[in-house]
Amino acid sequence: ASNSFDNAVRLTTPYKIQLESNRRIIYDYGPQVSLGNWTDGDFTTRSNFTIRSIGAGQSPRGARNEEVRPDIICFDDFDTDEECLNGDIIDKKWKWANDALIGTRSISEPTTIVWNGNLIAEDCCIMRACEYADRKDVVNIRDKDGVSTWPTKNTEEHIDRVLSIIPYSTQQKEYYNNPVSEGKVFKDMTWGNCPP
Repeated sequence: ASNSFDNAVRLTTPYKIQLESNRRIIYDYGPQVSLGNWTDGDFTTRSNFTIRSIGAGQSPRGARNEEVRPDIICFDDFDTDEECLNGDIIDKKWKWANDALIGTRSISEPTTIVWNGNLIAEDCCIMRACEYADRKDVVNIRDKDGVSTWPTKNTEEHIDRVLSIIPYSTQQKEYYNNPVSEGKVFKDMTWGNCPP
């Protein structure tokens, strides 16, 4: 699930492409494309594994593959900057996430629910999800010692360059999971900690 159907499809398309063309998957498990059940945003493999893209507010009711209800629900970049300016919209999206999407799961089976994204506002869905999570990981551009958390991808020079050309508030929100509101720091989000 993402903030829109188009973004949700964009996030599931790499899995679809791998299932269609990855020679190792095809060699080990056979062709996975299932005729009649293979569209962008909604596809079922020949081994009967289904991936479905859902945009915020869409109806996921009745989501299942035969008798099997969703057992993994992944929210990715569910919040938007504009929506986070309006608490009523966040309330509505949070209610939809819990009532409609998470409500599609089976009570009798374990379900993994994952939220990916930045803490972009003092009140956003991912911040609310942190309150209920069994496990929380906040990964910033630099760790608590000020060193790149992914040095093979983000060198210190690259980080310094990007941070030098954007406002402090943007640095904090986008790279340190620390939304800044009206010139004040919201929380000190350090490596591996989510707000209480």
